[in-house]
Amino acid sequence: MNNLEFEAMEDYFINEREPDMVGHRILEGINTIILTAPHSVSQLREGKIKAGEFRTGPIVKILGQMSQCHIAFKTKNLGDDANYNPKCNFKDDLINYVKDKGIKLVLDFHISRPEREFSIDIGTGRGANIDNREDILHCIKEHLETKYENIKTDEVFSAKYPHTVSATVSRETGIPAFQIEINWNLIDDYNKTDEFIKTMLEIINKLEEII
Repeated sequence: MNNLEFEAMEDYFINEREPDMVGHRILEGINTIILTAPHSVSQLREGKIKAGEFRTGPIVKILGQMSQCHIAFKTKNLGDDANYNPKCNFKDDLINYVKDKGIKLVLDFHISRPEREFSIDIGTGRGANIDNREDILHCIKEHLETKYENIKTDEVFSAKYPHTVSATVSRETGIPAFQIEINWNLIDDYNKTDEFIKTMLEIINKLEEII
């Protein structure tokens, strides 16, 4: 994908160009992994607008196309925060979809500020969200460490807060759910983003063998 195509895909999220007012989309894949981007547009948290983590939208869409994973992403700010509010349509529909399709694993993507010391922080809810699947955590972390430095687990963004997407889906469905917090420095241009996508594709291919 060239930079212009990537820019157009990101613009879809930045300017909320999806005409459907549902506020999110869930697209079917073939395997038993779902990739989510609940902050792909701006959010409203406790009355304050928070900037979207817009690049997670293209990351999830491209990865879904390449890996045949199911994907879910926000398309509109409906005055909520899907990774914070106790109840929201995004999480409700995601939980029903996971149950209906027999999904076995959630990878939930987020972006952190560039001044963070980690490159990627893998949130497991301090173990509560991953259904004792340390083998999955090991697979993700081990492969990331071949490409990037300072890979952490539950360092800053543990996803322990009970209303995060990963905590909620894991609790309601019993499957492992990992929050992948990406430092902006890793994906601050499209070439770096492409490298990150390729790395995650390799990881997903490995995960398909063990879940």
